[in-house]
Amino acid sequence: MRERPPAEFRSAPGAPMEICHQTIMLGFAFDRIYGPEAEQDIFDPARLALEQEGNVFGTTRLLPRFIDTMRARLQLPPLGAAPVSRNACDITAQGPRYREFEAPLPQIRTMITMERAPYDIVAGREIP
Repeated sequence: MRERPPAEFRSAPGAPMEICHQTIMLGFAFDRIYGPEAEQDIFDPARLALEQEGNVFGTTRLLPRFIDTMRARLQLPPLGAAPVSRNACDITAQGPRYREFEAPLPQIRTMITMERAPYDIVAGREIP
């Protein structure tokens, strides 16, 4: 699905599952077939995973702080300089694709309702 144009991707039957992949990985039992009716059953264990002591989650917005936290937990020495983003994507080359997503943002937001809930939990704990 990732090779399709964004508009075609969003209309594909598997798009909601692909879009909510991170939440699904946290909370899906994999002993059943994914479907919209399973979303609450996926969200509840995902939320429990986010709230479990010892589990560390962070948003990319505060990636340097997340890296520092993990380095401290793993007892690694601090880095000499602030960590850089490790994204393999060429943002300049991807510019036209990003613009393709600007027009359908309302549709995309309705498709990521389940994904936003755990993100909001993690983001709500972060102190900028």
